[in-house]
Amino acid sequence: MDPEQLAFSWSGFDGDKPILGKIRDDRFHLRRRRYYRNDLAPNFYGRFVADGRNTRIEGAFRSTTGARVGMIGWFLFVVVFTLVAAAKILTGRSEPGENQAMSLAVPLGMIVFGVLLIRFSWWLARGERKDIVSFLETTFEATEV
Repeated sequence: MDPEQLAFSWSGFDGDKPILGKIRDDRFHLRRRRYYRNDLAPNFYGRFVADGRNTRIEGAFRSTTGARVGMIGWFLFVVVFTLVAAAKILTGRSEPGENQAMSLAVPLGMIVFGVLLIRFSWWLARGERKDIVSFLETTFEATEV
């Protein structure tokens, strides 16, 4: 594993190992090295937990915090925009000549775009989960539960 430290390389990080990560105390973060930007791709966030004489690894795959906050902001903006447009139509306050269908179609299209963007990002990273789990199994002689 290479540490996530910026460098002048094709992937933007120093080294050439396939997994990048950070370890701090009992917590760690792993991701697959990729040579393109995909902030919505799943990263593994885990921690080491004492379990008797053994150590258990607990964790989950999720996008980075910044990417999740950005997408939540996107969807909240679209929902508010849709509610305002629907309220204008239902109360009869829309402008003369305003296309009411487009007032609802645009935000609905933005919602579909956001969902498809997330799906496409995870599709691009479809093999990364398996690679990270394999790395954990071989590095720590672990078994997946």
